[in-house]
Amino acid sequence: MRQFASLTKLITAIAGVASDADMQIEFFTQLPLPARD
Repeated sequence: MRQFASLTKLITAIAGVASDADMQIEFFTQLPLPARD
């Protein structure tokens, strides 16, 4: 059971990092970049 708990923590951490990355990507795509025209 201890291994399962640590695995769940790992998955939660990865999911949190992934959602943070998605939010950052959305933020950057919404910025008016001069290179995009």
